[in-house]
Amino acid sequence: MYGYVLEGIYTTDHFTYDSESASYRLKPGIPYDESRYPKPGYWKFADLDGNGEITTEDRKVLGNANPKLYGGLNNTITWKGFDLNVFLNFSWGNKIYSANKMYYTKLNNQYRNTLTEANKRFTVINNQGEYIFHNPQQLAAANQGRTFVSVEGSSDLYFHSGYAEDGSFLKINTVSLGYTLPRRLTEKVKLSAVRFYATGYNLHTFTRYSGYDPEVNTFPNSGLTPGIDWGAYPSARSMVFGAHIAF
Repeated sequence: MYGYVLEGIYTTDHFTYDSESASYRLKPGIPYDESRYPKPGYWKFADLDGNGEITTEDRKVLGNANPKLYGGLNNTITWKGFDLNVFLNFSWGNKIYSANKMYYTKLNNQYRNTLTEANKRFTVINNQGEYIFHNPQQLAAANQGRTFVSVEGSSDLYFHSGYAEDGSFLKINTVSLGYTLPRRLTEKVKLSAVRFYATGYNLHTFTRYSGYDPEVNTFPNSGLTPGIDWGAYPSARSMVFGAHIAF
């Protein structure tokens, strides 16, 4: 995964306001993309090559979708008539390309769902519904603690480190608990074995990934595009109860 390193957003502190032209000008020494002059609330990227501007040369490898280590643990414990089977699987050291986050935080998409992290978006409207973009003091006050891109700035198509998330996880994949009746009881009803059981699938996932399920691959038909989460349906949690009766 290759893209820009996200530093946050441009705030009013990065600009001086020219009242005559009613425009914001970046202070000297603050890098920006010359093809897209920023405004307060736009994404801000790291100038990795130190040339004073943001260009394609400032992109870097943000991570690899292939894990450094993956596997599973399967353990079965028996005690008297009880049996417990636990299966865990894990992945460590991989990144996930959260295309869901990239798409569903573009605030200029009308009539579509938006992820909750966009609640911290940079705004140009105050609590009274007034447009305050050309009032630097009010704009700064209204955006204290805001860390997400503005509606206008969200239309930019930059792939950056905010979309390449840690995909490491530990999943309680399957837990099955059973009890087998003693032979002395089953023989009375002419049965050789009776076992009751309950099995849970996908019970819990320990992960820092913000999406529904870190065990995702939306485009499985190509080995060139692993680890992309783009509208993937998450694994379902389910419970099964049953009995095994042998005559």
